[in-house]
Amino acid sequence: MGELGVKLLVWALGLVALGYVVRWWLIERGRRGEDPVDRRPRISDFLVGFVTNFFDTLGIGSFAPATAWFKFSKRMPDELIPGTLNSGQALPTMAQALILFFADGHRK
Repeated sequence: MGELGVKLLVWALGLVALGYVVRWWLIERGRRGEDPVDRRPRISDFLVGFVTNFFDTLGIGSFAPATAWFKFSKRMPDELIPGTLNSGQALPTMAQALILFFADGHRK
């Protein structure tokens, strides 16, 4: 793929990430007050997310350790785990792709 194609791909990835954040924020803002369950992230969620995404960058993966954390801590019902993993790991994965892309010397 030529240099222009790579730049377009990176820009597309960034725009998809931005659209994802905006859509997620609008959905959660619309739910305010109607959900009796406290859905706010806890400090432990951030710590587990940091550790699992660090391991994901090394190639170990993030879904299995995060699933184990959700099950052991009884953070949510089992049927909500797959969707939570997909939505929760999307932005860190996009960030990893962009960081590693630019760290590899593609700064032109």
